Order: sequence, then C-alpha cells, then structure tokens
Amino acid sequence: GVKSMEAARTKAVVRYGPAEGEKRFRHVLDLARIGLVFRNCDFLQHGLDLILSQFEVVDVRNCFRSPPRSGERYVEILLILEVEQEEAGGPIPHVCEIRLEEVNFYNARVRAELIMQDLVERITQHYSNNNPSTMSYLSRWILNSPNQSHGLRVWQKHLAKRFGSAVSCWRQKFGMTRLVNFAKFRDVCCKETKSGPHATEYWQELDIGRGGSISLFELDAQMVCMLAVFRARLLKLAGTTDPSPEELWHRLSLCVNGALQREDRMIISEFSVALTRALGFSAGEARLIFDALDLEGGQTCNPPGHVRKLDIAWLSKLPLLVDLDAVALRPGGFHADTPNLSSKALAMSSGFGRASPGSPTSPDSGDSDSQGSAHEEVALTTPVTPP
Repeated sequence: GVKSMEAARTKAVVRYGPAEGEKRFRHVLDLARIGLVFRNCDFLQHGLDLILSQFEVVDVRNCFRSPPRSGERYVEILLILEVEQEEAGGPIPHVCEIRLEEVNFYNARVRAELIMQDLVERITQHYSNNNPSTMSYLSRWILNSPNQSHGLRVWQKHLAKRFGSAVSCWRQKFGMTRLVNFAKFRDVCCKETKSGPHATEYWQELDIGRGGSISLFELDAQMVCMLAVFRARLLKLAGTTDPSPEELWHRLSLCVNGALQREDRMIISEFSVALTRALGFSAGEARLIFDALDLEGGQTCNPPGHVRKLDIAWLSKLPLLVDLDAVALRPGGFHADTPNLSSKALAMSSGFGRASPGSPTSPDSGDSDSQGSAHEEVALTTPVTPP
C-alpha cells in the first residue's frame, strides 16, 4: 500500500537525515510498495525473471544472500512506473518497491511480529522517552539490516591505520565536502588502501540511500556521534551559543592541570586530562576523540600526536558536514541532552579552579570518590547509531 506521511518523514530523518539534511526525502523510494508471496523459491525466481524482463528495474536487493539480523529472507526490487500527472503535462517516472517473499519465510515473519514488537518497545523505552517513533524505527531498521561485512570492517581498519581515523582521512582527502561521489571514494580505495577491486562492494554497503553519494556519517557514524557530544559539551563549557575557535581553545586549555607544553597544541596526556576531568569522558573516549581530531594521524598512527586550535575550529564547523539534529534524533541536536557541567569544571574553565598536583581534584590524587562524582554529574548516553 501507500506509506503514510508520518512513516515517510520518520524514515527520511533516521536513514538519510544525517547526510542529506533538508534533501533527505529524495531517498524515500517506497512510498508506493507491494508484497508478493510465492509458494516456493522456484516460483519466486520465475517472478523475479518476469519483473526484470517487463519493467525498468533500478535496483535489486537480495536478502537471501545477505540476510538481516532478524533472519528474514526476501528479494526487494525498485522499479520505475510512469504516472500520469496533469500538472506536469504528461507522465512522470515514479520509483516503486516490490518485495518477493517465499511463503514459509512470510509465515515465520508474521508469527514473530508480536515478539518483534515487544523487543522494539523495550529498546525504545530504554533509550528514548522524548521521540519514541524515531527510536522505534531505528530499532527495526537495525534488526532488519544485515551485519557489516568482514571486508568492509577490514578496510575501515586499514583506513584507521593509514590515517589515524576515518575522520582524519575524510579531512585530508575531502576537506569540508559534505557528500562524496563514487569516483572520489574509489580513488581513496585504490591509492591509499590498495582495495580498488573491492571499491564497488564497499560503496554499495555504505551508500544506503542509493543516491550516489556518502557522507562522513556513513563512513564512521559512531565517531561522528562522539564528536558531536564533545562539541556540545565544549559549547556548554564556553557559555555562549556561538563562541569563536579561539574562545573554545582557551576554555579547553584552562581545563588542563597546569600549563600546556606548547600553547598552540595539546598532546594526548593534556587532552585526556581536559576531557576526563572537565567534560565527563572516559580515558578511552578521550583517546578516540584525540585520534579523530589529530589531522596528522593521531597518537596511534603517527606519534607523538597533537590537537591544535585548527582542529577545534574544524569541530565547530561539524554541522556543515552532518545534520546534528538528525544524528541526535531530536531538534536541538545534542545540546538538548547536554547536562549542566559541574561547578568544578566551570571553575577550571574560568581559570579560578586550577588544581595543583597534590590537590583532591588532581589526577595524581587518590581521591577517586570526588572524581567519580564529577563523572556522574556530566554523564551522557549517546543515541544508538546504525552500523
């Protein structure tokens, strides 16, 4: 049948919003859809052959070959039908969706629907009380999506080894470009990671909207979420809605226990102190953020790494690369979830609360209770992101 307006809006925001922003609706291709159930796989194959020969097919997704986490098996076809429209002065092409399903898998899916609904409701209640429809759709989308392929995981590890992180790779190769086409992606695969023969395979897995482009969010969704949370907390620490990169750098440097070794950059130990003590991140999260911001490869790839004022300036422009409202699944982005920072953190960022090495607020102090309470005050759970 016809997809409802609310369902189409939710799908556009969750799947395509982070990369496309206001243009996200152009990727919703199942406004008109139909399901066909066949007696067995032989009949399904004959039906597929008939559709391929009679219609203009633009995409075929074989979930028998790459089954989703839910265990469903089907073939999904996108084809073009000419729709008469008087306002356009003639027929216009419209993309429709057809799902081909074998009867035993169809019956199993129907029987499991109540269990699926209960699971989705539990996930929604656990992660979100403000926007249940988007969280419910995200849960179903993840369950109905295949696992990330082994080849793509290996390629992403090679990318991190070569550049320090996927974010650093994007900055070096694509700059502030929001969307990258296949030609540019293939050049990176061929020249930097020697994975040219698999470029098409990786591209099809990353380009979920089949729109011919990918964004930084598709390349590393988890790191984009972490950087967005860091940006929101840093803005909260600055106390203004639109601080300059210099002001952000100044506030962050004041959170370091003592003066920086060099005023224009932070090494991993200084950066980790600022994030763990003032912004509530764990040491592991601080290292990941450090590697993502270090344009020259990070502590892991190209030691000794460092984060500069230029990197913080790039972080402040993150909304130019991804739609943070869509990433956070709510208006206001991650600012809506950013708690009030502790008085200790605000004092440190103001320059009045700098701790001496022997004080209870120093990393060298044994007062673990005070440190733990500071982390609890600024704890923040990031939303679930698709793989």
